Parts: sequence; structure tokens; C-alpha cells
Amino acid sequence: MNTSRAEGYPASVTVVSPSYLTFEAAQAVVTNYTTVTGDMEVKDKDDAVVAADQDGVFSFEFPGGITYADVIALNFTMTVDPNGQRPKGSPDETATVVFIPSCEQQVIDSYPANAGDKTTCGTHQAVTVEVKGSSEKKQNLRKGETEVDIK
Repeated sequence: MNTSRAEGYPASVTVVSPSYLTFEAAQAVVTNYTTVTGDMEVKDKDDAVVAADQDGVFSFEFPGGITYADVIALNFTMTVDPNGQRPKGSPDETATVVFIPSCEQQVIDSYPANAGDKTTCGTHQAVTVEVKGSSEKKQNLRKGETEVDIK
């Protein structure tokens, strides 16, 4: 158990993406995160464990916290427009997926004001995703098979 008074316990990384990028709940999330206090969970914006595909906002929850020395890797799958939100003939575009780390810190010298308050505990990171437009040739693909290149 994390007994540090300054490191985040518990912690999470919230993922914010355009609504047409959908987290694939059926695909495995691969991570190097291990702890004796519980495995990582994926939750929706209402804090419920994700059981179905999730678009827009979701988070990876780390119940054992994140310490200063941790480097956590996540590998997960997102599908482009499985529900047909983008109109046919949409051009290529760049979408941004933002990752926001947050945690609960213990009060040290009056900060944060209350134990259990969530605070940002790291730098926001962004990944750009090149989403290919729906040309005549690509309309023959099944939903969710639009090409995506992650830089």
C-alpha cells in the first residue's frame, strides 16, 4: 500500500476524445501497472466500470495510486466512427485525444485543502490522430474500419 503522503492514491488518467472515437471495451487493455491493492479499471464519465464501448470521455483508474517513480504504459484500442456520426464525404482531419492525470493527495502544509480532493497530478498529454475521410473507395469498408495513423 502506498504510504507516502504526497503521491497520488488513488489515481486516474482521464481520456477525452471526439465523440466519434470510441474505446473498444471488448479489446484487452495492456498495461505494466501492478499493485497489491487492486488492478486497473476502466470507468465511464459517471464513474461506472466500462462494460461496453465508450465514446468521448473515460478513465483508467489506478486504485493503488501512482508514485513519483512510476512509468505506466497503456495500450488500448479505439475505433473511428463505429456509429456513423461523421457524414459520408467527410474530409481527412486531425483529431486530438487528451490524457489528464489526476489523483487524491493527502494534506501536507494545508495543501490541498481537504484530503480526498482530486487534483491534477501531472502534465496533460495530447496525441493527434489522423482520421481519413470517407472517399468513394473507403465507403465499401465496414463501420469502424476507417484508417487511423497515430503519431
